[in-house]
Amino acid sequence: MFICAVDTYTGSFRAINHVFTLSSLLVQALVAPASLIAHNAGVEGEVVVEKIKESDWEVGYNAMTDKYENLMEASVIDPTKVTKCALQNAASVAGMVLITQAIVVEKPKPKPQVAEPPEGALTV
Repeated sequence: MFICAVDTYTGSFRAINHVFTLSSLLVQALVAPASLIAHNAGVEGEVVVEKIKESDWEVGYNAMTDKYENLMEASVIDPTKVTKCALQNAASVAGMVLITQAIVVEKPKPKPQVAEPPEGALTV
């Protein structure tokens, strides 16, 4: 839905470094839904995003039929409220990172290593 806006949006923010960082975060938020839908359908998400970028603005990827088509004519409904909330939340997080100049995240816990049987032991 928002992929057609990516090229226009990124072209307008190239001068200031921190604005470009915000811009790249927003671009990732705009592209992520289409990429994830394609990935969940078993297709390479980046390829789908590039094909959508090259198409007209109303053309998108229909994961149900595995076709690129006019999504309005195909009756593919985009949950606008969900998309709007996701975009607002992404912009809010990106703005908070820029304002505070720091972010606190939970450090990923290392995966516990599986104990291997001693050498020469019988395994079942």
